[in-house]
Amino acid sequence: MIDPEGRQGGTVETFDLEYRMRRKVPRRWLVTVSLAFLPLVIDLTRPSATRWPWYLTVSLVAFVLLVLIRTVLYFARGYTRVGHGGIATRGALRDRLHAWSDLHDIRVEENENAGRRSAPKWWMYVYRTDGRRFALPHVTDWQVDDAAGELAAIRALGEGYRGIPWTADPRVEARIGHRAARRKAWERGVVAGLIAFGCVCSFVVVRLVAGARPSLWLLAWVPLGTLAVVTALLHWACRRREARSV
Repeated sequence: MIDPEGRQGGTVETFDLEYRMRRKVPRRWLVTVSLAFLPLVIDLTRPSATRWPWYLTVSLVAFVLLVLIRTVLYFARGYTRVGHGGIATRGALRDRLHAWSDLHDIRVEENENAGRRSAPKWWMYVYRTDGRRFALPHVTDWQVDDAAGELAAIRALGEGYRGIPWTADPRVEARIGHRAARRKAWERGVVAGLIAFGCVCSFVVVRLVAGARPSLWLLAWVPLGTLAVVTALLHWACRRREARSV
């Protein structure tokens, strides 16, 4: 079922361009995903007396299964279709239709977090007039060779169906900048949380070796608290900068 957001403008039951998974994902990505499951494998192969508490093991198994199911669904059913009604996308769980009248721009952006083939080097995004950004499934260097050519083709189709050229609206650009700053704050908060998780893991291991029994809840509360505090501080700094620029 198509998401109601942006539904006006027709459908894309007939489309001019379609992007799906037609190539295999790089092996380096598969290795990276496999390493994420390594802690669970190590815990399940240890003697029962030295394993983690059952609730941590169950939580980790559930998380691994959810990630695996979502990834399989994304690769199996995901697509991007471009047609008269707009740009329709299907992800792992959700369908969207971005009507041409609701789109401000379409851009190709480098992936700052891309490793050596462990993640796409670039993504193609649509920007809506409210400043929100949405990635186009399978329109990446993993499935497409010519980013500039595909971008030009999609923009040309959009310009023809919209009947107006793509022009930058300063008000929309301000909204895009605001959302980008908030997104960067969340990303940095996640990084801080992961660093905190690594530090807590080291502390727990040292205490266990010393014969103590530290609370394993530290592995959850300290990273989550760090994420919340860092993100809140960065959001506050973003609001201060925006207030000064007005």
